[in-house]
Amino acid sequence: MSIGIGITTYNRPEHLRYCIEQIERFTKDYTLFVWDDAIDRKGVAYGKNMCIHNLKDCDYIFLFDDDCFPKAEGWADYFINSGYNHSCYMNDKYQRVYSGEKHLSYNLCAGAFIFITRKVVETVGYFNPKYGLYGYEHAAYCHRIYQAGLTPSRFITLKDTSEYIHSLDLDGIAGYEFLEHKRSITDTDRAESLKQNNPIYHEETTSHRIKYDFIP
Repeated sequence: MSIGIGITTYNRPEHLRYCIEQIERFTKDYTLFVWDDAIDRKGVAYGKNMCIHNLKDCDYIFLFDDDCFPKAEGWADYFINSGYNHSCYMNDKYQRVYSGEKHLSYNLCAGAFIFITRKVVETVGYFNPKYGLYGYEHAAYCHRIYQAGLTPSRFITLKDTSEYIHSLDLDGIAGYEFLEHKRSITDTDRAESLKQNNPIYHEETTSHRIKYDFIP
């Protein structure tokens, strides 16, 4: 069993440092890949794809934003032993649409933390490389994973995810004030990127295409 961990970061060195420290603290026997988008601002989808590309031979892949990190022993085993091929981290800041025995489903998804198996990479491939700076890429990826029959619903989180993972965006900064957290994208850039990516998302989720390849 091989574990791959990918981190995407952008101009937040203190966040990246702490994320890696937490991974080292709570994880054994893993391969780490870090993509710094400040080197060549290519956006979320490209960064996540670079992580997947460099970890594609791993049995289990965990994708973190630099402001999200594990916080308890056994975190990786929790997802690996769940029997699920994919999940994200979401909480009730989103609208919950279903509560099952092991997972919750929401009306949208978040991308701060993503778990996928090698089966997902082999079946669905990569994020659609057409996406620009930010927006919709995670939702579309979840959609294709669901369409491939690899998850029970589109946007899911395992019920005990918050016991193992902390996201500064979703869970707040209490206890982590030393990181001086702020978003890595301005509200203006975020709004413009969402506008540009919306038609790409519509095209992707209304087609029957399941798999996308990626060439760095």
